[in-house]
Amino acid sequence: MSQESPENSVEPLERQSLVDRLTARLGEAILAGRYDRGATLPPERDLAKALQVNRTSLKHALQRLEQLGFIATRHGIGSVVLDPTETAGARLLSYLVFRTSGIDTSVLADLIEARTLLGAFLTRLAAERRAQADLDRLAKVLEELERVGDEPDEVQRLELAFFRNIMRATKNQIFVTLASSMFAVYLGRAHVFRDAFTDRHAVRRSLDRVLAAVAARDAEGAEKAAHEYLKKNGKALLDAARRSV
Repeated sequence: MSQESPENSVEPLERQSLVDRLTARLGEAILAGRYDRGATLPPERDLAKALQVNRTSLKHALQRLEQLGFIATRHGIGSVVLDPTETAGARLLSYLVFRTSGIDTSVLADLIEARTLLGAFLTRLAAERRAQADLDRLAKVLEELERVGDEPDEVQRLELAFFRNIMRATKNQIFVTLASSMFAVYLGRAHVFRDAFTDRHAVRRSLDRVLAAVAARDAEGAEKAAHEYLKKNGKALLDAARRSV
């Protein structure tokens, strides 16, 4: 696809739009393929005119797009379009799921699948490498889960704390960072997923099985227990998101 003129590639933005809406409009134009990867965005003056915004707002939006990995600013060339799936970091995950038009449930399903598989593997690793201090932290979370009421927000918070401690027990900072990026996506919009945590007792029973296997250094059993829980919970997360659309 050839580079389009600013008039054809973007639609005017309302005057009251904020920088984040401008960022979203340009980001979605890039994701939709309105600009070739490697193409240069129109000059700021032309782009600002097409979008009916001032250049200061546009500059801030372009800075955000660069931080997200959508573009790269090249001196003497301008803003070069990148492939965000190759260049962007963890912030892109949230951007791809929570679009201005609503939740992209197909991307969310992919994210949940990755969360399930990686979470199960990390639980296996935790069973092999855990120290007593790790077990103590996990047990403390489950004790708190037993004491709290049936408020979904609290159940969700403690479930996340449990798996964060599982990640810590792997002693692998790279895996921890990758998994944290995925968990952070839905944590940032926790209210959307609260219906997935209405059954506190079921969550507690599942996490008890995970902890028992980790404590026994049963790597296979720990991976299986975590996979079963994360898969079931992932379906509940996706169902909750679909109901919110």
